[in-house]
Amino acid sequence: MVKNDLYNNIRNELTPKYGLVTKHRDKFPVTRKDLDILLRHLFEDDDHDYVHERARFQDAFSLSLFSGSGARAGAIVESSSYRGTNECLYYKHLSFNLQWDTKCMEVKYWVTIDPEFLKGHRYDDEAVIPRNWIPEQDILGRNFVFYVMVAGIADKAFRGIRTANELLDKRPPKGRESWTLEWEAHVQNLPVLRMVTADGPHPDRALTFSSIRHHFTSLAQRACFRNRLRIHRIRGGVANAIDANASQAARSQALDHQNPDTFLKYQSKFKRVDVQASFWNLKPDYECLEMEESMAHHRDTNVPQRLDAAATAQVENDAEMKEIYCRIDDITQQIGGKPDEHENLALEREKLYTKAAKKRRAKKAEFIDNWWRSSYDEYIAGNEFGEQDPTCLFDICRKYMPERARLRDNLFAKVSIGKWHIILVNGQLMGDVQYAPEKCLVLIYQADRNTFYSVEESPGMLHHTSSSIQMARGRIDQRSDLFLNGATYAPNGLIQRMLGLSTADSIWTVYNLGVDY
Repeated sequence: MVKNDLYNNIRNELTPKYGLVTKHRDKFPVTRKDLDILLRHLFEDDDHDYVHERARFQDAFSLSLFSGSGARAGAIVESSSYRGTNECLYYKHLSFNLQWDTKCMEVKYWVTIDPEFLKGHRYDDEAVIPRNWIPEQDILGRNFVFYVMVAGIADKAFRGIRTANELLDKRPPKGRESWTLEWEAHVQNLPVLRMVTADGPHPDRALTFSSIRHHFTSLAQRACFRNRLRIHRIRGGVANAIDANASQAARSQALDHQNPDTFLKYQSKFKRVDVQASFWNLKPDYECLEMEESMAHHRDTNVPQRLDAAATAQVENDAEMKEIYCRIDDITQQIGGKPDEHENLALEREKLYTKAAKKRRAKKAEFIDNWWRSSYDEYIAGNEFGEQDPTCLFDICRKYMPERARLRDNLFAKVSIGKWHIILVNGQLMGDVQYAPEKCLVLIYQADRNTFYSVEESPGMLHHTSSSIQMARGRIDQRSDLFLNGATYAPNGLIQRMLGLSTADSIWTVYNLGVDY
């Protein structure tokens, strides 16, 4: 009754009195297409200068986690409603599991999530909440398991494991089909996502909702989206991806809903049926529907990312901004290069810098919003905004950032964690042929035909059945069990017979990527 009285008071008295808008706000669920654009932008084209690269990693970690679990923000980061509690996702809430796949001859990984601080069940030890589990996927940059590996190694969280090589070498013990790795005792209550400074992640301060909201809003803007990136919209995208024919119990379990009807509020406002295709007996076309309900439908790579000269001059010459600058100069002179001795003045100066930054951000948001409002008329008039320089800044400076360059080139390749993708051309690593550590991949290059052939064999076969000579011995990613071994074979040799090649073919150069014998 109280709830109904409150609604009636808002609708009948407050709405006409203050002219409140009662129209429902358009909701744009974050789709797979949107997440792929955002993740790729983070590591491929983004020139944003993060205070520390850990912040970039945590943005990707969060996007992968929210899209893979449909979790609420308050279960993963510190909620604004519980400010200062440091309650979030701890390492003890994650279980890192591995299983030996005899069919693919590689290790399969998955992560189980058992969050403690769920909406409606916070501090409720008696509630039985179904756990979420996230397996691997082929694209490394979208693979949540990969991000957990990186975070665990960086934080020295895995018990008895300190390097990536040690982690990748782990197999279930004999007699077990699967195995769960344990966390070190000192990281059990350590937040997985933490506040970041110029020195790296904070030792124990949890990432706050306001911080991750700022990062997501900024990322969506840099990726040229018009709409804000909200965690709740990712959750809405997950809800719309769930099978509509699933039972109420299954849908409520997936999104941790106590009321099954809550799921209906997440549904897209667009019909899920191609009515025309049903009537005319055509093949349904859902591609336009996917674009219509995604954030990508309102994305334009021509949108300005910075203020132009006129807008910059307007905000910098503002009377209030000039007053802020004058006050900062006065305080700086009073501090005299000794901020430790003038803590109050240093704090006041910091607040003034923050105030100036907020004014610039507000002006930038207004500038971009005005661009969006006028862009349609410009396009109709035939203007294509060709005056903007399309050059990606990272393409210019990537040679000075080899780590970022490697991520850009390899993070979105289609490969499982347990496989290596390598090509050998005359002994040079070129990349892109599968290699599983448990097998030997032989790559054969016929120089006169400029053709590659490959065959998988057991690790010791070629070594023991041929007069191979070691051409090179090197390390790949510091894996101590891998090396390169080159050999020359006659036209009627073992490799030729295995491939069914003609005896008239010339000499072959074989590169055997195998394990120590």
